[in-house]
Amino acid sequence: MSREPSFRPILSAAEPDPAGRGTGERGEGSPVLSCEVAGQGPSCAQLPEVCESERRLRRAMWASGTSVWEWRAEGGLIRVDPFLLGGAEVNLPACSVEDFLQRLHPEDAQAAQDAWRAHREGQRADLEVVLRLHHDGRQRWLRMHGRAIERDARGEPCLVMGTLKDMTAEREAAEALQAMARALERMSRHDGLTDLPNRAGLEDYLAQRMAQGDGFALMQLDIDGVKDINDSYGHEAGDRLLRTAAGRLREVLQGGEASAVLARWSGSSFSMVLQPGSGETEVRTIAQGVIAAFALPFDAQGHPVSLQARIGAVLAPRDGATPVELLRKVDVATQAARGPVRNGLAFYGSDLEDDVQRRVRLFSLLRADAERNGFAFVAQPKVDRDGQATGAELLMRWPTEAFGAVSPAEFIPMAEKLGLIGLMGRHALHAAARLAARCAAAGQRLPVAVNLSPKQVLQPGLDRQLLVACERAGIEPALLEIELTESALLAGLDVVRPVLQRLRGFGFSLALDDFGTGYSSLSYLRQLPLSKVKIDRSFLLDIERDERALRMLEPMIRLCEVLGLSTVAEGVETPAQFEVLRRLGVPEFQGYHFARPLPVDEWAARVEAAGPVPIRLPG
Repeated sequence: MSREPSFRPILSAAEPDPAGRGTGERGEGSPVLSCEVAGQGPSCAQLPEVCESERRLRRAMWASGTSVWEWRAEGGLIRVDPFLLGGAEVNLPACSVEDFLQRLHPEDAQAAQDAWRAHREGQRADLEVVLRLHHDGRQRWLRMHGRAIERDARGEPCLVMGTLKDMTAEREAAEALQAMARALERMSRHDGLTDLPNRAGLEDYLAQRMAQGDGFALMQLDIDGVKDINDSYGHEAGDRLLRTAAGRLREVLQGGEASAVLARWSGSSFSMVLQPGSGETEVRTIAQGVIAAFALPFDAQGHPVSLQARIGAVLAPRDGATPVELLRKVDVATQAARGPVRNGLAFYGSDLEDDVQRRVRLFSLLRADAERNGFAFVAQPKVDRDGQATGAELLMRWPTEAFGAVSPAEFIPMAEKLGLIGLMGRHALHAAARLAARCAAAGQRLPVAVNLSPKQVLQPGLDRQLLVACERAGIEPALLEIELTESALLAGLDVVRPVLQRLRGFGFSLALDDFGTGYSSLSYLRQLPLSKVKIDRSFLLDIERDERALRMLEPMIRLCEVLGLSTVAEGVETPAQFEVLRRLGVPEFQGYHFARPLPVDEWAARVEAAGPVPIRLPG
């Protein structure tokens, strides 16, 4: 607990002034009201009531951390009553204005001197200044307020009095609030996951750049596959992947566009504002760097996964005069970059607006057709080494009245985006079961293969869906062959293996499709209950004349043989390819050399016409 102040008089009538005064009078005017609080009695006995009031006032101000100070022209000293600073009593010795300024923080001395001069010269009615004083190992903030009580005939102050108050707590609270406001402002314009500018920050930056009048390029990048990572491995894995992607994009920009700005536009979408004067050449250079950076696998909980980037680009001010217009058009371009013809990059053009309108209509049509099963199905036969049919693969087609036949490469991603892939997959399962039933009824045991989407593999009750399809068609599960791509296995072996083991236990045949195109196929072959592997068509290119392609393919076939897995070569288009594959020991084939996909009714009619006699293809 602090002791009561033992005030010395600022100017006492009982003892001489250090500057030589001894009268206690201020010259012209009334005497200064000063007192002793140490038990010596009032110095102005002729005005005891005033002294007592002053004593109470000074005591209250001391308790509140406020001090009284005065300056007299006679002597030129500043005298400050003792005061509390951080809980401790401070006694500042009387000193000149210059010495007082020396005690202050260097950045405050000039401001205090200017304020003092302005008040002395009558430019300001009050003296008001905030000062920093180093005390007890830390910096304290003081507010100094005062006013000239007396001035001489020339207007020069003779007596200036005022208060000095510790405002450190208030100042620190204000600074904390300002820091919080800055942090909130930054949060409102920065993405917490990647520490990049967010949508609001990007829009602000675009507005600044467009106001400068310099042309520049804006790129938008959408990453395909992040949602599958979230669904398979959880959002934490997806977040780590996005941070890795942001890091790779930073490296690309630092390599060629040091002044470019990278932002996170939305969940798996990033934006890049290139340097002033950038155009199509700079965009293509950056796009090549991005595509190369994304060619390397990403890590998802120890599993290497591949992601693809689609890039759209616009040029300012050619493609838009406002940020809103540029951002809308770059989104249009990014959507157009999905097509394989554009190789992952598309510049905005007026023709793309028609594509956007088309996609909106297709989304609406796809929802309706998924509900009513407005799809067609075709069957592509599979044959053995002698060219005899061993089964068929069911493929989905989408004929529309407005747009004709829509490619699966377009409508399957749309269905995944709309959440319709599960419903469409059930339509395919029942169509495959019905086709297998027709072949069995004709005396031909020809299994029908159907591809399951990643979402179907993870959907609860998948085994029940398959069994219901078989029961309704009246076939045994062995006549349905389930094909899975590596993307359907991204949830991890611990999740997928029990599902596939149950299916295998019911008698379904399981095949790994597009073998060799991913990064983890060997572990899948060893640990999953597969019965068949389909070698991707990319490995068949030039095998009849390229020795290196042949040397790459042969070990894959031998590995499957060692593991007890049958192989299917898909995409066989020439007699020469067929002969090479037969020599390598491949037992089953599929491709245009034997038959193009046929409408299911046409294939079923051909099987029914043959009866129990094996069907030979081609011919």
